[in-house]
Amino acid sequence: MFFLNRLFIEMDEEGDGKINMKKLIKYLNKYYDNETAVVNAKKIMSSIDVDQSNDIEFFEFRMCNIDVDPDVLIYKLNEIRSALKRNNNGS
Repeated sequence: MFFLNRLFIEMDEEGDGKINMKKLIKYLNKYYDNETAVVNAKKIMSSIDVDQSNDIEFFEFRMCNIDVDPDVLIYKLNEIRSALKRNNNGS
């Protein structure tokens, strides 16, 4: 759950508790070219936005099957683990 919280907060830069298509594409552009990011964002939005509000709220994000893009999720998890290890060592 901690990982999902961190990932959601990272995508929700404005802190309004929602991830819209623009935020999702911006986040995915860190890992993909723009065309691929847009395609993946559409897939993610259609599979996670269950109430079809054009926003992903945290409850939807938490309930989703996180198999949308395992490579990115594994990468982010490793990043977070590394940061936690550095913090625990006083670095």
